[in-house]
Amino acid sequence: MGDVKVSVIIPVYNVAGYFPRCMQSIAAQTYSDYEVVLVDDGSTDGCGDLCDQYAVEYEYVHTVHQSNQGLSAARNHGVEVAKGEYICFIDSDDYVSADYIEKLVTAMEHYQADMAVIKTHSVSDKSEVPITYKDSKNDCQLMDTETAMTEMLYSKLFGVSAWAKLYRKELVEKYPYPIGVYYEDLGATYKIMGECRRIVFIDSIGYFYVRRKGSIQHSHWQDKHMYGLKALQEQLLYVEERFPRAVNAAKCKIVISLLEFMDLLREHSKEDKKLFRQFRKEIMRLAFAGGY
Repeated sequence: MGDVKVSVIIPVYNVAGYFPRCMQSIAAQTYSDYEVVLVDDGSTDGCGDLCDQYAVEYEYVHTVHQSNQGLSAARNHGVEVAKGEYICFIDSDDYVSADYIEKLVTAMEHYQADMAVIKTHSVSDKSEVPITYKDSKNDCQLMDTETAMTEMLYSKLFGVSAWAKLYRKELVEKYPYPIGVYYEDLGATYKIMGECRRIVFIDSIGYFYVRRKGSIQHSHWQDKHMYGLKALQEQLLYVEERFPRAVNAAKCKIVISLLEFMDLLREHSKEDKKLFRQFRKEIMRLAFAGGY
């Protein structure tokens, strides 16, 4: 494979029931100047073999295998071998519209942006939206960095997830995803966005996020969740130094995340109760530190 415009990086780990639909949506793309990098993260359910089959079936698909190291390591590995000028991530249990890549690239280049973001639609694992789906809407909103940061932290138009975004490769290389933690997107996305001068949002559904029981959002509290709080606190410091108009949004993001963390503390152990009180205290501190 020679150089291409876009590298689509798909980490794959034990999602045999969802992965084929993801790949079908990629095969249906209206855009052609792209490669797909499948990173098999030590799957044990046959997904590794599926990756190899897709690499044989489609000339634009390239597969790499690694021992199980987690989502961040898989994404970072994909970036290392990617040949595209732009990078986008798709989770292997999700899928995209047929014009997903085309709309992202068109907006990125038309507005000379450093990042393009497209609208996400959440579906249950029982739902079915055709992979040939195309949203007739194509309105775009160009933002400066501070405005985009505020929108992201308030989760108004889009969130901090790695997917549903198109990046210049050098920015993703500069800020790899932290390994061995939950909420890895929190540790990288704001840094990548902070390096962008222009961000364009496409008000058109292009990414379908599949809610399933095995996701982090449906898990119980684990020590790995603590990274989320650490990343949020670092994000607030970063925003305070560089983007003062986004500070209240960063505080709001912490409060909402703490409420979500508190909901995970279901075992009511002594340690859980201690963390619950700690999170509640932090919420009160932020609330009285200034309105948002």
